[in-house]
Amino acid sequence: MLFVDGENLLARGKTVAASAQVQLQPGDFCVDGAYLWLNGFCTRLVSSAILGGHFGPKLEEDAIRAFYYSSFTGHLNNVKTYRESLHAIGFHAELFHKQKNKRAKRVDITLARDMLFNSLRDNLDVAVIFSGDEDYVPLIEEVKRAGKNVWLCWLESPEGGLSEALRLASDAFFPIDHEFLHSWRPR
Repeated sequence: MLFVDGENLLARGKTVAASAQVQLQPGDFCVDGAYLWLNGFCTRLVSSAILGGHFGPKLEEDAIRAFYYSSFTGHLNNVKTYRESLHAIGFHAELFHKQKNKRAKRVDITLARDMLFNSLRDNLDVAVIFSGDEDYVPLIEEVKRAGKNVWLCWLESPEGGLSEALRLASDAFFPIDHEFLHSWRPR
């Protein structure tokens, strides 16, 4: 199962793209202030291209579930549109409305709840988390204690953005900078 901290990915992805002078074009894979993903990558492609084959142990063709967690400002009516867009690329979306200039609190705890629940219910063998946030270290340790593997995917650029403690807590780390930037470069 894939667990994406979309709020964290949106912030980090914008920084990585800007430093590489890559433009993030609004569309199905990017809505500024709401969500960001690898342009053109549905969850099946991430499972096989980034995590399978030469990047590590072969996973099933598709992740059995892929969750995307994010918060957004703006009009509440947009939540249905955002959920539908994320669903179209293979995600179950948990989206939370937040007020401007306030930190959303539900993203991290909802991701943690779902990852721990699915691990303890034996619904997964490998939990793949997309985040650089050190707050997830205790979660990863508990999921591993339940006998599951935890793989970390993140943008590991020279500017930082990845918690070393998080990387070391995971069973495997897959930097996705190349795939992320390549997916957003004009073809």
